[in-house]
Amino acid sequence: MKTFAARLTTLAMVGTVLFVSMKSASAQPAGFNYDESKVKPYTLPDPLLMEDGRRVTTVRQWEKQRRPELLELFAAEMYGRSPGKPRRIKAEVTSLDKSALGGKAIRKE
Repeated sequence: MKTFAARLTTLAMVGTVLFVSMKSASAQPAGFNYDESKVKPYTLPDPLLMEDGRRVTTVRQWEKQRRPELLELFAAEMYGRSPGKPRRIKAEVTSLDKSALGGKAIRKE
């Protein structure tokens, strides 16, 4: 049988979880649109029109000029830049405990 203190603790934890979940739910902006027919009309920019106004006419122009422009635009405005490849990764074991958890595990740091 649970003690009064244990029940009170359980009640406090449940109350806290409910309060936090209600606060986070209210933090969501109202008016999500899940219906495509409610989207306002818009025109996508021409992907073959470069930033300086010239038109892409060759594969070379696309590969060397316009594609890098679009990738930079997406990196700056949409997805962000990936951190890139690390120069060198080094791992070193500083301590070893073969009897961790009563001999059931090996702990390496």
